[in-house]
Amino acid sequence: MEPRTPRPCTDGPFLVADPPRPVRGCATCAELNGLRASAQAEFDRSAEVDANVRLRRHQREEHAV
Repeated sequence: MEPRTPRPCTDGPFLVADPPRPVRGCATCAELNGLRASAQAEFDRSAEVDANVRLRRHQREEHAV
């Protein structure tokens, strides 16, 4: 068995797109934006990404963004 070749280091993070912006006046957007802000304040990147995914999905379904 050959030794494994180490993967090259990267200088991430890899941002696919800008974070979604909440639609003004939408309570759901505001709630999801609040979840994202809390995650950012706690340096919880997993929860931050989850909030972004949920916000994008909500916007696609409810605001056709």
